[in-house]
Amino acid sequence: MAARKSCEVPYPNMYASIVIVDGKEYTNAKDIASAHKFNQVQRGHQNGLENFPFALALAIIGGLAHPRVASFGLLCWTAGAHIYSQQYASSGPASRNNGLALFKYLGLVTLLGLNTLAAFNNLTN
Repeated sequence: MAARKSCEVPYPNMYASIVIVDGKEYTNAKDIASAHKFNQVQRGHQNGLENFPFALALAIIGGLAHPRVASFGLLCWTAGAHIYSQQYASSGPASRNNGLALFKYLGLVTLLGLNTLAAFNNLTN
């Protein structure tokens, strides 16, 4: 909401539009720079929303056998996704996976490992 207000992107647009006509750029945001900034904020946020259902399903399934490890994995994924979103919003796609944003993948690998272990245990028992 803060990005939508500061960049003046009206509803119902999910992203700021940028159209080039005869070499001149037009946008529905306050200006071209605001349009790019708003789109970066939206894309970082959207990435988390797109991946959350899968992370949650992995945490639920893996958590049936190992709830503490699954909680740790989901916590790492959530913290990493938040940092990823902030970095994407501030610097664009080039810096989205720097530093602590990699915790997102640590959490994901942990959750995938738990699910692999659960599948293996179900097949061998």
